[in-house]
Order: sequence, then C-alpha cells, then structure tokens
Amino acid sequence: MLLKFRYLLLLCAFCLTNSIYAQLEAHLISGEGWAKGDFVEIGINTSGVFGANTSNKPSTFHENREADGNNLFGFIANPLADGWVDYDGDFFTPGEPEEGFCLSVNGVNYNNNNNYLSEIPGEIKGVNIISSDCFDDSAQIFWEGNVDGLNIKRYYSVTKDGLFIQMATTIKNISNVVKPDVYFMHNVDPDNNVTLSGFYETNMELISQASSATDNISLVTASQDPLMTTEDMDGSSVSFFAEMS
Repeated sequence: MLLKFRYLLLLCAFCLTNSIYAQLEAHLISGEGWAKGDFVEIGINTSGVFGANTSNKPSTFHENREADGNNLFGFIANPLADGWVDYDGDFFTPGEPEEGFCLSVNGVNYNNNNNYLSEIPGEIKGVNIISSDCFDDSAQIFWEGNVDGLNIKRYYSVTKDGLFIQMATTIKNISNVVKPDVYFMHNVDPDNNVTLSGFYETNMELISQASSATDNISLVTASQDPLMTTEDMDGSSVSFFAEMS
C-alpha cells in the first residue's frame, strides 16, 4: 500500500548545516528545517509541521511578526514583491497555533501539530537545493517518520520566484500486516495578518471538495481585507489546494 498526497499553499494576491544557491536557501538548524525563496520563507519543526523555533531563524530570514510569545516561525510571504515592506504572515503560529497532520490507522489517530502534539516519531532527514532541467529549482525540506507499521515521508519545497509551497506526503505500509483503513488529514487554522490587523477572523471560502477517486481535488481559501497602511495595502489571502493520487 502506497498513498501519495500533494498539497500547495498558494499566496494569491497577496549541528548546523547550510546550503545556499542564488536566492534559494535551505538550512538545517538544531533538527529544524528552513527554506527560503525570493517571496516565501518557511520553518518546519522536528515533528514535520510548520513552526520552527524563532531562536533558530537564519539571519537572512525576515521577522515573522509573531508577538504572542510562542517563539514559532511558520511561514511568511511577500506577494507584492516590494522588498518585504508589505508582506503577509505569520500565517500559522500567532495566538493558539494550529497546523499539522493526522494519520488514522484502523480507528487509532496519530497527530503531529505545531501546538507541541507529536505522536508520530520522526525527524528532518535533510535539506537541499534541488536543481531541475524541466522545472524551477527549489529549496526542499525532507521529514520522515514511522508509526504502526507505516512509513511517512513529507517534502516541503519553495521555488525562487514562486508564491506557493509544495507539500508532498507518501505513506507506505512497511509491515507484513494488511492495513485496510488508513486515512490522512492535513489541518490548518490560518491567521493571515492578525499581528497587523488584531483580528483572527478570516473570510473562508470552500471552492472545491474532493468526493471520489476521480474527483480528487480540494481547494479552500482564507483572506483578510486590506488595512490601507504601509504594511498592508493589499490585504492577505492564502489558499490550500490538495490532490490525492
């Protein structure tokens, strides 16, 4: 049994080892992964979810404006490409952080979340700059874990000029026992520009809901209106796109 999931977070309108190539960066710091393009910066913690410790933030990354004492860096983006004057985020870590994934095996749930819930043992196996002759080069973080006879691999990638984060998850049965009931869930509570606006509420819209093996696309968006200040002239919008194959 091998399940594959692909996710995109789209910004619409809106020991220490280092690898650096052009404007792409990938860092592994104290077991946490960091990836950076020109317009997107992310931090992945040891549980394989968004929310690395801000004390490990590379000096080339921008401040994520998380002022609630959580000391977590999820992801920020600069869709206006204005040199990070008007930028969005942190999307997942202010207030009560909520972003993560769940694996259900025969009715038993295993959760890894950025609120320090970590029930699937694993670690970041590597960070790399991936070169491609056909597609854009990318900065990639690779996390791997195991639970209940299943191997889980998660890949987080950003490109130099992209306004998206590609997330790919594979689940493989490495035991000799058939697993007939395996479900995977990725959840997030987007906070958009709460640090600027003071409001956690977002305008949510469900655009597409997967319903079958052939209708396997889901898309939901969360947005906040512009504050019409120097730091937020365009508002903030984040979309979550998922496909199972």
